[in-house]
Amino acid sequence: MSLLVCYYITGLVFVFVVVNLVARLMGFNLWKRLKYIREELVLILRTLSSKSVLHRLMGKLEKLGCEKSTVGLMAPPGYCFNLDGNCINMTVLAIFIAQALDIDVSFYHQVTLLLILLLTSKGTANATGRACITLAATLGAIDVIPAAGLALVRG
Repeated sequence: MSLLVCYYITGLVFVFVVVNLVARLMGFNLWKRLKYIREELVLILRTLSSKSVLHRLMGKLEKLGCEKSTVGLMAPPGYCFNLDGNCINMTVLAIFIAQALDIDVSFYHQVTLLLILLLTSKGTANATGRACITLAATLGAIDVIPAAGLALVRG
């Protein structure tokens, strides 16, 4: 099984099993909430940017009973500082490039890459393609995996 297939299967299992289980334990129906914001989810998938639905999601959160001051304080920073998905994607992509180029990356370099990407992903703008620029700069700084390897996956 390819690394990409494993990556997607792991993501789906996490969302549909782990997150759903935690939501049920907290008395929260995940499917009901996803159905409530399905138009926004489709728009995110079509535009490849979650910023396009920020205002609509904030309005829906207020309709669900969240206080306006709480939504206004918590939602916008979440778009800028909660970029764990970006970090995970960049780390997996870097390891994929190393495997494609048959480069042996030590555990030390893998952890270093992860820690650096945890920091640099916080500065990545929520726009399509910006993560590749951040990853190229990080790969150039670590100098274990060549940044030119991004050409393998950029297309």
